[in-house]
Amino acid sequence: MKLFPFIFIFYSSFIFADLSSSEYYEDAVKRLNNNDAKGAVIQLKNAIKQAPNMLSAHVLLGKAYLDSGELGNAQSELEKANELGADSSLTFGHLAKAYMGQAKYQKLLQNIKEENLSGAKQSEVLVFRGLALLELGQLQLAKESFNKALFIDASNGLALSGKSLMLLREGKLKRAEELIQQALKLEENEAEVWNVKASISHSKGKLEPALEEYGRVLELNKKHLDASLARIGIYLDLNKNGDAREKLTDLRNEYPYEPRAAYLDSILYKREGRQAEAMKALKESSDILKSIDSKVITNSQSLYLLAGMAFFDVKDYEQATVYLSGYIKKYPNQLGPRKLLASVYFDDGAYQKSIDTLTPALVESSNDIAASSLLSSAYLRNGQAKLAAQLLEKMIKAGVEDTSVKRDLAIGYIELGQQDRGIKALEAIYKESPNQQIGTMLAMLYFKQGEANKALTIAEQLVKKQPENLGLLNLLGSIQGSLGQFASAKQQFIKMAAIKGGKTISELNLGKLALAQGNTSDAKKRYLAILKDEPSNIAGLTELARLESFEGNIKQQIRWLEKLRSLQVKDWQVRLQLSGLYIQQKQRPASLEAALEAKKIAPKRPGVLEALARSYIFSGKRDDAKYIYSQMRSIALTESDAKALYGIAQLQANMSLLQDAVETLSIAHEYQPNNEAIQTRLVEILLQTKQIELAQNLIEKILAAKPKKAFGYRLRGDLLVHKGDAKRALRFYRKAFKKDNSVDNALGLSLALSRLQKDKEATKVLEGMNKGEFVDARISMLLTELYLKQTLYKKAAKKLESLLKQVPEQAMLLNNLANVYDAMGDKRALSIAAKAYKLASTNADINDTYGWLLTKSGQAENGLPYLREAHIRNSDNLEVRYHIAKTLADLSRDKEALDELKIIFSAKGSFPSESNARLLEKELRKE
Repeated sequence: MKLFPFIFIFYSSFIFADLSSSEYYEDAVKRLNNNDAKGAVIQLKNAIKQAPNMLSAHVLLGKAYLDSGELGNAQSELEKANELGADSSLTFGHLAKAYMGQAKYQKLLQNIKEENLSGAKQSEVLVFRGLALLELGQLQLAKESFNKALFIDASNGLALSGKSLMLLREGKLKRAEELIQQALKLEENEAEVWNVKASISHSKGKLEPALEEYGRVLELNKKHLDASLARIGIYLDLNKNGDAREKLTDLRNEYPYEPRAAYLDSILYKREGRQAEAMKALKESSDILKSIDSKVITNSQSLYLLAGMAFFDVKDYEQATVYLSGYIKKYPNQLGPRKLLASVYFDDGAYQKSIDTLTPALVESSNDIAASSLLSSAYLRNGQAKLAAQLLEKMIKAGVEDTSVKRDLAIGYIELGQQDRGIKALEAIYKESPNQQIGTMLAMLYFKQGEANKALTIAEQLVKKQPENLGLLNLLGSIQGSLGQFASAKQQFIKMAAIKGGKTISELNLGKLALAQGNTSDAKKRYLAILKDEPSNIAGLTELARLESFEGNIKQQIRWLEKLRSLQVKDWQVRLQLSGLYIQQKQRPASLEAALEAKKIAPKRPGVLEALARSYIFSGKRDDAKYIYSQMRSIALTESDAKALYGIAQLQANMSLLQDAVETLSIAHEYQPNNEAIQTRLVEILLQTKQIELAQNLIEKILAAKPKKAFGYRLRGDLLVHKGDAKRALRFYRKAFKKDNSVDNALGLSLALSRLQKDKEATKVLEGMNKGEFVDARISMLLTELYLKQTLYKKAAKKLESLLKQVPEQAMLLNNLANVYDAMGDKRALSIAAKAYKLASTNADINDTYGWLLTKSGQAENGLPYLREAHIRNSDNLEVRYHIAKTLADLSRDKEALDELKIIFSAKGSFPSESNARLLEKELRKE
């Protein structure tokens, strides 16, 4: 029996709403087998209408769309399937074809990777990646990808075809011809191979053969856009204008937004003497290109710059960005256009782009104060305080006396954690020029550092000079309130109400004061009154969101935060809160959208990046999360932050990015070589990745430096286990447990005993730890496994039931209990599995358990959809496939059952029910 790991994860709330969705799906399977893709699309849409998150239907609908030539819809469905948790080995080929057909090469490289695949599948992915790299002009990388594909699978004709295409791009026509002939022997009915063959003939000037070969491509795939365009081009070269017009008209009707077709149309219109139509088609082509790249910009330097400046002046910043960015690529050494573009990026919150735009030109023009000030501001907003401080110090040394520069430098020091230095700089500025802005900053800094009395002194000085200044009255009242001087604070806030424009601020502060005194109803009443007069009041919305959070009203909190989000385009914190709340509400797209917006606003903030990675994982986008972790590590390295690196390594390890975690922990260990947590985790992952020698060296250093510490002995035991010496390992685990009977040491000792079949002693150790008010969940789960191993089902069930009292909504515990009940013959197994499914409908193991128990209870028709879902999420699990085969057999679908069994046995892997599968095969074959 398989007992699944005890982990807390988030799931969607999908339940098969109506089992007719399964009937629609099964009918679609039959239609696709009969080449009725359009009919399959209709049936699959019906299935999804009944069950919107039916994963198997989304995967099959993507394939059906692909077969129908609807590439955009295919991409959408397949990406949806991946978001829902589809096994990528089932979707990558279809999705790659959809990307390639739409020229979305970067998206393909981002989303389709060979990691975690093997054999033919890995070779297939490498071909797709090679083709995408080829289209992007990265020939060397493309060559490496094709060669790697052929190394893995020498019979991959598409890899040969891709390599031939690469040689064609390099002008090596002879070798390209040789390879394509080899490819055709392997893939004689593959459209892409014939397209390369036609392209080679085309390049050699053999237009008639090329025309015939492109025709062959279109026989195999009538939706092949490149072949259609090339054939029209040949018609034009051969002056077959009538044929060109016929085919071009059809193509433009089918692809109205294809810029290459519009351009060919303009050429043909010119030949036909229809100048107005030619110009219209050319403009249409340029308009389409403008939406995807900047190649429509003219070669005139003066007009190029004028366009950027003109659009900037009329505040059409989107077009200004297009022209200015294109201009500085072509003419990179001019600072003026860079300043304009950087300011556009800055105002849009794209601080890194602003930095990247300004930095190259400032190397040559370092004395430009305006550009340097803009750059330092971008550094500060982007979380790069160190670079901001260095630049501002340089400006001051150069003689810049501007107060704003000195202020920004002080802020830079504070952002770097040099609080005393920053405050000292502000004190000097305030002493020299005691203005409101610097005084307010200084008072707030004192206040944050817990020096409220110093803050109060400055605030009183400022209010004395400006007794009707709302901002200063607010500051003074807030400081008084923090000191418990509620009556004095209330006086300041009431004064504000009498000043023009102060009513709303007064109500806000009186609401905060009420909240500080525990009167939440009065606070809410005041905030709602503000919104009644000013529905878009940012502060009122913020305080309401905070109050709802305090009271635990998540939906109301989201309501107010969404209002804030719509009003505040640059507030990353609001978006961060929303992302986390949406995860709690199990709303994947909403969580990811909010996190991505936060990153756009604050791309370097670790908290923002971690939230984005969390949202990517929640959405099933592991590669994106991996990239974010690498960004986080780069930031932590600049600060030499060992604690942050340890946290990042844990995140990487949780995603099974073990080598990445090793690299991160190794750096953290360099910064803090005696940190036990870092040392322990590093050894654990080194052992997981079979880097035995490195682990051993580190363990020896630990034991030499800390002979009285238990963790070194436990790690030594772990090392010996990995070396296969369980008996010697036990001695070190015993020693560690004797020195410190911690949970980790108890787990290590119990596992060591269990490996040596000393299950009773292992159980005794854990039962000794299984006392008190709080019991570590790991202890309980290992104890449950030991009970199961000894067929003590009643004890295992009792332990799981006890755990479920503590965490009643934990899906994997319920799933394990369902399996235990099944082993005991307890009829409660099915209802428990159903409850687990309701909590975690996207989990493959839970789908398998529920579907299989339905089949075993005589409900095969009801069980099949869940088993299909389990397979689509974990296609390598042969036990699941056996369950599907048995279910199909129970439904008298013997041929399909045999097909499943054929796939199972061809995989040559072992699985628990293998003997039952063999018996089933004999029964179905009537042997």
